[in-house]
Amino acid sequence: MAEARFAWLGTNVLGPDGQPFGGALATLTRQVGGLTIGFFGVLTPDTVRLSSPGPTVTFAPVIPAAQAAVAALRQAGADVIIALTHLTLDEDRALARQVPGISVILGGHEHEPITWYEAGTLIHKSGQNAHYLGRIDLAIDKKMTDKGPHITTRPSWRMLANAGTPVDPEVGAVVAQYVTALDQELGQPLGQTQTELDSQSGAVRTQETSMGNLITDALRLALQADVALTNGGGIRGNRLYPAGTTLTRRDVFQELPFGNVGVLVELSGADLLAVLEHSVSQVEAKAGRFPQVSGLTLLYDPRQPPGSRVLEVQVGGKPLERAATYRVATNDYLLRGGDGYQSLSPGNVLIDANGGTLMATTVMAYVANRGTVAPQREGRIRTRQD
Repeated sequence: MAEARFAWLGTNVLGPDGQPFGGALATLTRQVGGLTIGFFGVLTPDTVRLSSPGPTVTFAPVIPAAQAAVAALRQAGADVIIALTHLTLDEDRALARQVPGISVILGGHEHEPITWYEAGTLIHKSGQNAHYLGRIDLAIDKKMTDKGPHITTRPSWRMLANAGTPVDPEVGAVVAQYVTALDQELGQPLGQTQTELDSQSGAVRTQETSMGNLITDALRLALQADVALTNGGGIRGNRLYPAGTTLTRRDVFQELPFGNVGVLVELSGADLLAVLEHSVSQVEAKAGRFPQVSGLTLLYDPRQPPGSRVLEVQVGGKPLERAATYRVATNDYLLRGGDGYQSLSPGNVLIDANGGTLMATTVMAYVANRGTVAPQREGRIRTRQD
């Protein structure tokens, strides 16, 4: 953040001193065409479990923080207020309803492009990974009345696909410098996949995938566990690798970019069952908590209420025993309660993050040691409709 040549907004993201974290600003104004445009930025308080912000960062409730920001911006003379958010669509809609005075909400979090109108506020999300560019044009009419200035904004919007867009020469030159420097390391071949590998985001968050099987098989073997489980949301390549593809270090780092470490914990069968119930509790929302597994098979019914969906679990080909103890390999993010995995916390930790190995390193070693891999869907995760 300190090296950035632009401002950061962290209205509800607070450091230990109670001020916006890392030198971020609570609000910002810009002069455009004789008008004062105000900005603020808020993140979902769920960031505590969705990411790894550390113990010194807190996330204040969104609505009170936004109300205070709007009031401060009005006091500073803002004619139009724009909110930058990393919230769910439902949270953005609540923000629009409960905090009057916001003309536009530019949102993130969901990976699907969407435009919504709520309580006179335009909500726009441009999807993920720069696949789309959202363009918002505001027609702003400022008139003086007996009660002071009256502002009317009329937005129009477009969603532009970035496919085929020419690379900006200045940005392309900077990227090329890094690509050249990293190519020698990241381009190293590891081995070949004899089967198609699927890491598409819609798949790893809703079903068993070949990429998920590859990653968890590597993790289970390396940690000598009975079971391995990782969150599908942590697999980020969003690709289909055709059979015959030579996998490189770059491929693995693109799939596992977060620096998560493999850990090992002992869980009772009852706690493992609770973990699995949690893992399929938001499949309809394509939540990142959805599991990719090795060493077990799982049958669940997504039509049942969360917490009562798992119908059958087998570990090593045998029915799960609630009183038994299982060695479970997972990642340090989930062990800390990330993605809401609180059911891992009762376990006896055998290898923690300090003693573990980077998951990407584990997968690279697994592929390189074999030379060829052939993961495929095997029925590890099934639904009642299957």
